[in-house]
This record gives sequence, structure tokens and C-alpha cells, in this order.
Amino acid sequence: SHVLEHLPNMIQHFQEVEAVLKENGVYGLIVPDKTLTLDYLRPCSSFGQVLEAYLQKRTHAPLASYIDNLVYGVKSKHNDAICWEAGSPLDLTTVYVQHPRKIQHLLDTQQTESPADWGGHVWVFTADSFVSLFFDMKRFALTNLELIDIEPTGEADFMVVLAKQNSGYSALTQVEALEQLRAKHYQPSHINLSL
Repeated sequence: SHVLEHLPNMIQHFQEVEAVLKENGVYGLIVPDKTLTLDYLRPCSSFGQVLEAYLQKRTHAPLASYIDNLVYGVKSKHNDAICWEAGSPLDLTTVYVQHPRKIQHLLDTQQTESPADWGGHVWVFTADSFVSLFFDMKRFALTNLELIDIEPTGEADFMVVLAKQNSGYSALTQVEALEQLRAKHYQPSHINLSL
């Protein structure tokens, strides 16, 4: 729950999960939906970013993710909340950027790496952007895991269930996964360019 977005190398993670998952096992994830969290203003993570992290064998968060969190990360002025209830759209007049002084510190010190103790979000998703990224990884044989379920939780996140190929579970295609989200009254917010 709320771990995947912090990992520096998503493709490597999925490969490691596949290596240790039992044949009939499943891997369940709860992933924050950017439209209902502090990531509201951040762009969704791209396949290029995910692939770059894999090719570079990244083991720590990139500076760009740290900067994006500083520049785009928002909280509610009313209650300092970092997530919002589904069905209650964020009023952008009631949020504030969290750390403007830290950006100036980066500029002043010419810092080139994220702080070692920073544990923020490396990756940013909506449920439909996750579907796009996952199937891009499959398209290039970067994972053999299958998507067997994806659903909004009704909270500030969505649930994903993955399994090994030939596990006996019915795998969803990309179109089926998106149709399943729509059937659950999920409102897509990511333009899916990989269909």
C-alpha cells in the first residue's frame, strides 16, 4: 500500500516480484491517484522516465522528482490535507505549494542529487496512466506479469492486482482494463496515447 510510487526503479521492482511470486500467487498494490492527492498538479510519469530509470539501474530518487514535488506538491490551506475524498474536486484556490524556499536552496547550492533522506513520490499515476505504463512495459517485454484487476478504491487511490503468466487467472487486456475502470465510474484524466 502506497509503496510503488516511492521506488526508484519500477521495472526492476516488477521483475523482482515476478522472480519470487509463487505460480498461483498474486501481487496486490494500492497506489495513490494524483487527482486526489498532493500530486494533483504534477504530470503523470511517462514511459520514458520509467525506462530511463531501468536503463540507468537507478537506486535512488532522481533530483527531478524531488524538484517536481517541491514545485507542484500541494496541500489544502483549510486543513493541511495531502489527499481529498473522491467526488470532491480540489479547489486550486485553496491549496499552497509546500516548499518554495527549498527550490532557492537548490539553486544557491547547485545541488545535483535529491537528498538522501527524501522519501517522496518518484512516480505519479492516475489509474488509467498506470494501465498505459504497465502495457508499455509488457509491449517491450520488460515484465511478464499480467494485470488481472484494477479498480478505484473510493478513496484517494486505486487497487491493482498482478499475477504471473499462466497462473490460471484471467488477464485483462489494456482495453478491458480501461473499460473496467469506466464501469466503476472512474473518470479518466490521462490521455492514453499507447492504445
